[in-house]
Amino acid sequence: MPYAYFNELKKWRENLFIDKADKIERYLKINSRENIKLKDISNELEISEQSLNTIFKKKYGTTIKRYLTQLKIENAKELLTTTELKIHDISEYLSFVDESYFISTFNKACGVTPSKYRQNYIEKLLNKKSV
Repeated sequence: MPYAYFNELKKWRENLFIDKADKIERYLKINSRENIKLKDISNELEISEQSLNTIFKKKYGTTIKRYLTQLKIENAKELLTTTELKIHDISEYLSFVDESYFISTFNKACGVTPSKYRQNYIEKLLNKKSV
């Protein structure tokens, strides 16, 4: 009997972690344009700052900061390919510290600068139309 009880308790605790991880992810997706700090997430979701990354990494295999950066890069890609916003404006819109940090972060994640990414996208579109 005690083994079954502790096994169920363990499952319950694991599900609790997963539920919290999903809440963190949802918060990040909704607020990805903002300059989010762990304190903000902690206050909003009533989870201790110390627990946030542990909970999140257990389910998603990455830190909150890395995940948020990935979200911002995906948003940047979409903005680069669907708008004519300047790089500086995209950087501000996504709450990067400054334009140069945005460019270096994007380059690190994608292997090209935001300008080159946009240029490559336009060239692909033009090549498809000419075929």
